[in-house]
Amino acid sequence: MSLPVTFVLEVLAGCRLMHCGGLVATRCPLHEDQDPSLTIWDTPKGQKAGCWPCGKSGDVIDWLRYICPSLGFAAAVDFGLECVESMKRSGWVGPRIEAS
Repeated sequence: MSLPVTFVLEVLAGCRLMHCGGLVATRCPLHEDQDPSLTIWDTPKGQKAGCWPCGKSGDVIDWLRYICPSLGFAAAVDFGLECVESMKRSGWVGPRIEAS
């Protein structure tokens, strides 16, 4: 089981996710954001997310490191594995996506 970016944004960063066209969007937790500017999309290797105003983008490890800037790469991977276990224990099956 892989760790989705939506879990990191919703559970760890407290973002409210919503549909935006064919994508999922939210306000970026990394800067003051009035409108949802961060979009999340699926790829064959997992979810990616990108914010147009601040330029931050990447996969789940990148977003763990953006949200927890003290994490190095190896620590982010370890934390991601802990998050997968937490996701399983909590029964999280997918993000709560609000109507836009």
